[in-house]
Amino acid sequence: GDAGSALAILDSHRLLCAHRHGPFGVAQWNRQVERWLSDKTGQPTWSQWYPGRPLLVTANDYGLGVYNGDTGVVVAAPDGLRAHVGSLQFAPSRLGEVDTMFAMTIHKSQGSQADEVTVLLPPEDSRLLTREL
Repeated sequence: GDAGSALAILDSHRLLCAHRHGPFGVAQWNRQVERWLSDKTGQPTWSQWYPGRPLLVTANDYGLGVYNGDTGVVVAAPDGLRAHVGSLQFAPSRLGEVDTMFAMTIHKSQGSQADEVTVLLPPEDSRLLTREL
């Protein structure tokens, strides 16, 4: 796979959610996008690592040189799957704390950039639906 193109696509759009869980949350939308991809491509997304999986690093790993908030993508390479985070690449199994990032919380998105952003607002009765959101 072409890591540069995959990273550019990843940076072109962000789906942001106020909640982590529930029908309007990150976990739900990450699973939904994985289902759509699996249906469209026939590629199983049930394993932890698969080509095209967008990554969000959730804890610093000074040994690898990746830090909380870094984003990346898994690509297929001749020698197996590789995780690309910025200009770094390595076996995905070396990553410790990482989430799938088809969607991310508004909170975690602070400091990141994307060409386009979609914000999935929670229902009116959500305690998170405030002006500060």
